[in-house]
Amino acid sequence: MTTYQPEESGSVTAFVEAPEPPAPPRRTRRVHLAVAGLSALTGAAVVVAVLLLIGWRAIPVNLYQVRVFFSADATTGQKEAARASLDDLFSDEEARLFTREDSLALAKKTYADKGDPLPPTLTAESMSEMAVISIKSREFDCAQVDSLKGGSGITGINVIEFHEEIVIAGMVCGRDQS
Repeated sequence: MTTYQPEESGSVTAFVEAPEPPAPPRRTRRVHLAVAGLSALTGAAVVVAVLLLIGWRAIPVNLYQVRVFFSADATTGQKEAARASLDDLFSDEEARLFTREDSLALAKKTYADKGDPLPPTLTAESMSEMAVISIKSREFDCAQVDSLKGGSGITGINVIEFHEEIVIAGMVCGRDQS
């Protein structure tokens, strides 16, 4: 590069070549790719962390079967009232009344599904009549059936949780304390 170099008198008398400035350090393509990749991974990690912290995840919808057991001396009116109460509490589904024979058939199916033999003590006379409703939900709270606890002719309330037709949990929501 050619530049003017003035003399002390202020007039220009000669052209002098100035030295080239040093070149900036060259960054290679690999460095740029590494920085871009690291930035993308960091951004993805931050997004995942934020989503997990705010509770974003798929919660499965399970099947819950609410079973209200009746005493042997429960009247047809009491059973119908309990069935109607279940219908009112869980309006999306319809409750069914199970006779002792229906209860035994359900027990036989449950034991057969597990591959276990039916205990000889399980007979129609040993089973309880019950009202049953199946609901689909992400969770179940026994407080939903508090209004049925201690109802006339009701001896207990059990809830069984199924996931893909496999029993995964059972809970007792109410039982007659007398």
